[in-house]
Amino acid sequence: MLKLNEERIHLSYNQIATMLSCPYKYYLQYRENRKWDYIPSAVSFGSAIHDSISHFHRALMNGGVEDISKFTEIFSVGFRREVNDRNVLFRDDAEPDELMEKGKALINEYVSSFEHLSPGEVEMEFRLPLVDIPSGLLLPKDLVGRIDMVSHDDVVYEFKTSSSRLPESSADGNLQLILYGWAFRMLYGRMPEKLVLVNLVKTKKPGIQVLESVPDIRREQKLMKLIFRINEAIDRDSFYPNPRGTYGCGCCPYSLSCEYTI
Repeated sequence: MLKLNEERIHLSYNQIATMLSCPYKYYLQYRENRKWDYIPSAVSFGSAIHDSISHFHRALMNGGVEDISKFTEIFSVGFRREVNDRNVLFRDDAEPDELMEKGKALINEYVSSFEHLSPGEVEMEFRLPLVDIPSGLLLPKDLVGRIDMVSHDDVVYEFKTSSSRLPESSADGNLQLILYGWAFRMLYGRMPEKLVLVNLVKTKKPGIQVLESVPDIRREQKLMKLIFRINEAIDRDSFYPNPRGTYGCGCCPYSLSCEYTI
């Protein structure tokens, strides 16, 4: 894998998404390094789910799965730790128990349904130069990220938790999935076979939604143009508040202290 000087400044997908949602939130988080007012329950839930699934993928890499209950236990311990050790904000007193049961159900379904996977890379980190391929323009920044899983048959997987099912076309326009498909191509010199978004839905009856997309260089090029414009805004210190960002102020972890919260 290509290794670059880690002292160089970088951009990540989370930074890109934060700028798109609310540039002032980017300023608070990445310029001021301000601590969040609280941890959203969705973040803690997603973190525990992600950790359990990662352990499952590594088990598949190491010969298979003998005890499914091991992965629900990993989720339970991880989520309990989040609840006890971090300043997590829940909707009400019943939400922690509800999320615990939904998480167990989702992990059970995922492990039972995806034992056929053949992971080649799990939590694959990358650091690549931020370069515009058509023009050859190279910036003094890198793009960094961590791909949830790449299978032996060159399929790039990204895993999400959400409170509702996504439209069937969501994978085609998912910026993170497009970015990770680009990273795969830069690292391996070939296009991935496909891009897969796995959505673990924590509705009343939890379920798993699998959405697929065909890699498209045109989408990659458009995304790189967008990233370059975002980077220009960062370099200009253009950090305006956006109360109507992706989820609005109500879900922002700075909503209790931000002077622009509506």
